[in-house]
Parts: sequence; structure tokens; C-alpha cells
Amino acid sequence: MVGYAYDIGPRKSQRILAQAIRQGAMVWAQTIDQTNSQAVKGRLCEAENDSDAIWIELDVPVYNLETMIGRYYQLIINLTEARYLTVSDLIDIHQSSDKTIFIFTRPENIQVMQRRRFRREVPESSIPVYISWQETSANHNSEIKTPAVGKIANISRLGMSIKTNAELDKYLFVGDTIHIRFAFSVKEPELFTSAVICHKELLTKAEELLMGVQFMQNNQSRDFTERLQQNLSKYKSTNKGA
Repeated sequence: MVGYAYDIGPRKSQRILAQAIRQGAMVWAQTIDQTNSQAVKGRLCEAENDSDAIWIELDVPVYNLETMIGRYYQLIINLTEARYLTVSDLIDIHQSSDKTIFIFTRPENIQVMQRRRFRREVPESSIPVYISWQETSANHNSEIKTPAVGKIANISRLGMSIKTNAELDKYLFVGDTIHIRFAFSVKEPELFTSAVICHKELLTKAEELLMGVQFMQNNQSRDFTERLQQNLSKYKSTNKGA
């Protein structure tokens, strides 16, 4: 697992899983083989006579179900004030006229994702952010030449939330490294840095993808750090965000 989550041990993991099931916690599931398959979102529900599995009832219809069974997924579980991370394989799908349930192998261990250490600031006006990344293919790795464009939802010293086109959900995954550039105003030179995707959520009504990213500290220049800190003081504070 990437460095923004840490192990909590098997006994505590099972207690938290049980609590998440009782409360019907929201879960975000994404394949980790990066084969451009669709991500899914739903709620944990009671597994019928199967203690070795976890069931997730999906929020929205999913297509091409036959291609999804047997694949390995990364699961992000949202429970009260914390988020948990684990991996599991999809072993079956139950589908009826009114609901779809994904059945995963019950993981032995989960990890707790780190909470923010700094408050996020909301820009007073829309700030575009340009996103590029390494795309892996069977024959070569190539940098996307034309960056995707998003806008900053909120930002702190350690990371930001980005709203961008929902189509990018097929290409960007939790744990991926992206390269971003942005400027706080047209009068300022752009800031450049790299970041790791820590969270993403598909906003179906708005047809947008919301990504939470953490800046990679070892790739930051002194100029980036100083200019970022100077600009953060200009915006109203908020505790909300991805």
C-alpha cells in the first residue's frame, strides 16, 4: 500500500469491518490493474450466511458485469470521521430487477488513511489546474502531451481537491502519481509539482470526477512551497472537501 495509509492489525480490522457493515458504510471500489474498467460506489450490507465475504449494494446500475468477476479491487470505506483502505477480489455478483450486489472476499486486514494536518482553503474565484500523467501501454510508457484540465475545489499546504471531467475516472486511480500546474492569478508564473491521488469520487449528477491529491514533498521546490503558503492566506478557510 502507498504511504498515506497505515496498518491497524487483523483484530481491529475485523471490528471496524463489522461496524461498517452494521452502519451501511459507503464504499468506493476500483480495479487496481489499471485496465480502464469502471469504478463502482455502494454501501456495505449484511452478507447472507457467508462470514467469509463482504457484500456491497451498488448505488447506480453497472454494465459489462461479466468482465468484472475475478478481478482485484481497491476498496475505500468511509466510516464516520475516518476512511479505510483495503484490497479484495470480486468473487460474485447478485443482480435482480431492483438492485445489484457485489460480493468480495472478506479482507483480513484494512488500513486507516491519514487525516489532513492542515485546513483546506477555498479560492474566491475559479483556478484551473492542468493534469498530466504517465500512461502505461503494452509497448511503451508515454506522457500525455495535452494535459487534462480541472479546477481547484480547495487547497492546503499538503494537497488539494480537483474537479475534472468524469471521463478521467477510466484513466486515473488511487495511488497514481500525477503532475499538476496552476497559477493563482494571470499575473503570476505557474506552479509545478507532482502529487499522489489519495481519494476520488465520481459525481454522477454533475458528470465530474472529484480527486483528492497529496503533494509529493520530495519533488517540491522551495519556490513552490513559499509561493503556495503566501497565496493560501488570501482565501477563506473551510474544513470541507474531498
